[in-house]
Amino acid sequence: MGRQGRDERSYRSHRQEEASEISEVSGQDLAHRHEAIRYPVGHGLAVSLLPVCRIAHARPRAGSEGSNTDTRPLAILQQDIQVDRSAMEKQSNSPAPVVKPGPSRYRLCLYVIVTLALILFSLDAIFYQGVVPHLPGLVGNTLIKMGVRKNDKASTSTSWYVSFPKSGSHQPSLPINAENVSVYLEHLRNTSSSIRNGTFSLGVVGAGGEYVSNAQVPESLRRKLKDLGMDPAEDHKFKSPYIVSPAVYPQPKVQRADDGVKTKVISIFNAPTWYKRPGLPNLMAYNRNFRQCPYYKCEVDMDGKKQQQAEMVIFFVGTLGARMPPPRPKGQVWVKAYWESPAHYNYPKNYTPWKSVFNLTYNFRLDSDIFAPNNHLAWRYRDELLTDEEYLQIALRKKKPVAWWVSNCNTQSQREKYVEEMRKYIPVDIYGKCGSLKCTKTTMLNCKQLLNTTYFFYLSFENSLCRDYITEKLYRNYESRTHIIPVVRGGADYQRYFPPEGYVDAKKFPKARDLTLYLQKLAADPQKYAQMLREKDRLVTLSYKHDWCDLCRQLHTTGFPAKTIPDIKAWSHSNTCYTPNDIR
Repeated sequence: MGRQGRDERSYRSHRQEEASEISEVSGQDLAHRHEAIRYPVGHGLAVSLLPVCRIAHARPRAGSEGSNTDTRPLAILQQDIQVDRSAMEKQSNSPAPVVKPGPSRYRLCLYVIVTLALILFSLDAIFYQGVVPHLPGLVGNTLIKMGVRKNDKASTSTSWYVSFPKSGSHQPSLPINAENVSVYLEHLRNTSSSIRNGTFSLGVVGAGGEYVSNAQVPESLRRKLKDLGMDPAEDHKFKSPYIVSPAVYPQPKVQRADDGVKTKVISIFNAPTWYKRPGLPNLMAYNRNFRQCPYYKCEVDMDGKKQQQAEMVIFFVGTLGARMPPPRPKGQVWVKAYWESPAHYNYPKNYTPWKSVFNLTYNFRLDSDIFAPNNHLAWRYRDELLTDEEYLQIALRKKKPVAWWVSNCNTQSQREKYVEEMRKYIPVDIYGKCGSLKCTKTTMLNCKQLLNTTYFFYLSFENSLCRDYITEKLYRNYESRTHIIPVVRGGADYQRYFPPEGYVDAKKFPKARDLTLYLQKLAADPQKYAQMLREKDRLVTLSYKHDWCDLCRQLHTTGFPAKTIPDIKAWSHSNTCYTPNDIR
């Protein structure tokens, strides 16, 4: 009887523990049902697997191992049934356990989608000038093609008009705004000879867009440039040292690490802060580490600590101050460098020691030994251009005539006086220190968008009228998809080196008044203006002044001509700038 009592107590204890487990599993079942009510999709699998979990959770009873038959005494079974009833009654009277649901997979998915959308729109705004009311960019154009996005709402009318020619009349008859773009296009389709085979055309391409057959360009290079959205310069009839075929890296290495060739050192005597920056936006840093170059055994000594071992030393002559020329090893090449116009820098007062020490020149001048303009351009691949009708739509959505960003208000070119004369005949919005409109760092992106969406013309007026002096004021108009026509005024020969259909040269007009009258006429002719947008869009900036790979290659191969410039100041300053003659 003592043994039977012990067995009975053991079975009771076991059944109470099992009843507690049943209660726990039942509570989990209720929690899963509660979760399924809140989030009905996706919980069916969990609920259907619950019985399996229960089976896996249950333990084998004592004395029943390897058998499905319960052989316990009848008295003990009756007591077990009573224990089960008590457990069930207790479970039914107790409230359902509160289980805090974990994060929903659908909520997490929504967060991911919103984050990706924000990133996409940010990239579209930065690189494609999109996400704005009038020029949609990559995302907006995609939505338009899908039929999701319609034309923009009508903007307020301005004093600029589109002319519908009737009976030879060219009087303005329709105010330009986004609402009447489709009306104007329909008018062209019905009346204009610019419609060819049902497709609107701006006419033949300009001189810069003319192609020539050139079999000398390797097909591999042609394909790589196409992938970059560019054409080889050799394929175009218009030739210019400013418009190049960008080198595609990596190219096969000419040098090996174990070939015994000495590393060429290029030392900088007095590098300015902007020149030292390792990468973008420093336009001087392109391949300056030489890792991608075929000839890569070169080193730039930016702090000037290796001057005695260097093959070449570069001097920024405009910031020499009172320095004297350093000791010079035999055969070392000295290079004069500076990118300000001659009107804005000079040499040390004690000029004689520096007069005839330089062998090479390195700056924006076309006759420099190392030609490094403020930027380079490349031809955009022809299939990357917009359609003629899209350029016309951009033209029709313009509202204001002229914008000008400027911070130097007293210049050698007297551009501030020239613009003052222009404003007598045409509105000019002036941004920066010299005007009433401001662009902060936080609003700079919006200000740049204004060029795309609002203004017809941007004044790319240089602060000096000096030979070959062209700054970012022109090149920024070729960045990405900047749909605005630059008006240039400087000392360079723009007509010779840049396709003339993509800008307006103030040099062609005797006075500011004549220029403004031409701008008014051009803005009132949307087809002519759209054609200029197309021609300008054929070019895109490469964002570097020169390729350091070229310099390293020349140091290791042909070298530089053995010469000495007798008077460096005469080369840089003598008869290189002129005073303006177009100011009243």
